[in-house]
Amino acid sequence: AGTYLLFTAGSVTVLKLLRKNKKFYYKTNHFISVSGMIYRMKQNAVGLSNICILSTMVLVMVSATSCMIVGMEDILHTRFPNEFGITSNDDPAQDEVFRQVDDLCADMGIAMENKICYTDIQFAVAETDDGFITDENQLDVMIDAASFRNVVFIPLSDYNASTGENRQLGEMESLFYSNREKYAKDSLSLFGMNFGIKERLDEFYGNGVVESNIISGYYCIVRDEDFERLKSAAEDGLGIPVQASTYYGFDCFVSDELKQKLREEISAVLSSRGFNGHMETRFSERDSFMGLYGSFFFLGICLGFLFVMATVLIIYYKQISEGYDDRERFVILQKVGMSRKEVKSAIHSQVLTVFFLPLVAAGVHTAAAFHLMTLVLSLLNMLNVKLFFFCTLTCFLVFGLMYILIYALTARIYYRIVSR
Repeated sequence: AGTYLLFTAGSVTVLKLLRKNKKFYYKTNHFISVSGMIYRMKQNAVGLSNICILSTMVLVMVSATSCMIVGMEDILHTRFPNEFGITSNDDPAQDEVFRQVDDLCADMGIAMENKICYTDIQFAVAETDDGFITDENQLDVMIDAASFRNVVFIPLSDYNASTGENRQLGEMESLFYSNREKYAKDSLSLFGMNFGIKERLDEFYGNGVVESNIISGYYCIVRDEDFERLKSAAEDGLGIPVQASTYYGFDCFVSDELKQKLREEISAVLSSRGFNGHMETRFSERDSFMGLYGSFFFLGICLGFLFVMATVLIIYYKQISEGYDDRERFVILQKVGMSRKEVKSAIHSQVLTVFFLPLVAAGVHTAAAFHLMTLVLSLLNMLNVKLFFFCTLTCFLVFGLMYILIYALTARIYYRIVSR
């Protein structure tokens, strides 16, 4: 600090003698300002880094939790693609149960929309460069958990009936969809059967179970004949029976009271038949999801508030300490000839730059963490990346305004100290 004061005093003394040379004057003045700013940054590196870390944590937590609350409907539609969803674990009476559900809706005057029904078989596998590992003994020793996948096979007839399309596939051809991780290969081999990928689908609305799983899922639509052959090959390869499950879902646009009544009637039918499966309804799960994600939002706001308060206190006490450190330099610079306006301008530019660098760095860190946060949110059924981007941008702008307000309030204390 003493060396800095001597250097500044000597520089300004020379500056007084050469004031007539305006070009040299401004260059020297700029050099003094830069030297002062470098000194400030070295002196306050720890405090500035703490402000940057706290600001980043505020931005990440508040943007992620607020996105989950704002995008609650998107989350519910991802986890529960249909208002009513019934999953049968290969129950022999499932067709009769589904017909009874249709009759119940007809008797209650409820129109069934977006009806979907398909059978699938799922396999938990580990993806490697050479293919997929299905042996449980080998899966237990897999180190990279990120390589695990859920592979779901669906007959083409069920896909066409559910989507209203009329797709055609050749032998060992498939339609392919991946819900998270991209699959770069042109074919998929499992249990000695190699399915070529004829087309990659942009979307596929399943039963929501695979989407809610922490690992990525691959959907593979194959011919009915190939589906049966795959099931037999899987039973031979695994040495155990492979259980197929059937999903039956539909939407209905009626009041929640009528939905609840229908839910009770369907539950009574499933219970009376000893149905091997379960039912999920979007409207009945809304409150539990709001409670869970609302808790995340509450924690995000509380922790964000604490971190903001910590940031305010760091900036406040840093402005006070900076003020007392700069007061002597402020006096010396005026004694050696610099005007009050010039000194105040130099100090203002230094303080402004130093204290706003953490905000810029926090924005860079948040941008770097954006992709990772989208992956974390996808595990919580939040797949709307565009919504998360706008929530993050909004949080950054709001926090930036708060940061400017905090700086403006604390800067007044700083200038009051150095002006005494």
